[in-house]
Amino acid sequence: MTDELYFSTIDVTTNILPAKHYNAYYNVLKDKLGQNVLDHIRGRAICSVVSEVILTKTLYIKPKRILEIGRFRGFSMGMFKYFFPDSEIVSVDIEMHPEVNLIMELLGKIELIHGTSDDLPEGRYDCVLIDGEHSYDGALKDWNNVKGKINKNGIVIFDNVAMACGQVFYDIASENKYKCELYIEDDDMHCGCVTYE
Repeated sequence: MTDELYFSTIDVTTNILPAKHYNAYYNVLKDKLGQNVLDHIRGRAICSVVSEVILTKTLYIKPKRILEIGRFRGFSMGMFKYFFPDSEIVSVDIEMHPEVNLIMELLGKIELIHGTSDDLPEGRYDCVLIDGEHSYDGALKDWNNVKGKINKNGIVIFDNVAMACGQVFYDIASENKYKCELYIEDDDMHCGCVTYE
């Protein structure tokens, strides 16, 4: 990566983005499933401020079709379903955790694919969350599999940009083809957003 920046950086720690959307979703799950089950499902899932960034960006574009690569136990998948109940949501993961069924029983059906981004169905997306394998090669493969399937004004969000997979976001930003924004919360919770303008 060069020293020149090709993206804007927003420190959401100092800007104190209120997590009102995230909190609404979190409280619904807590009321319906109980705190212990929610904590298990949430696990290492994206934190509240990063979740709020993802929701704020996604609410702005009003997506009709959403793709999630890497669902773990279904927390962020359910977040999309909660806020976009009429959108088609496709969620891809190499594992099928049983907790995903709890989320779907509560919020509704989601198209689950047992596989990787190599196994995506045909069609285009308005929003993609890349949160699968966190290696550089894994994130690069995910990007290459989705970059030609994004609608105009659509977004691709990279979670965990502080990890090795984040270099893919920086490489995309350095191409200067897309509007790229990096959101930072403390030292290791980052997400990058690529917008197709």
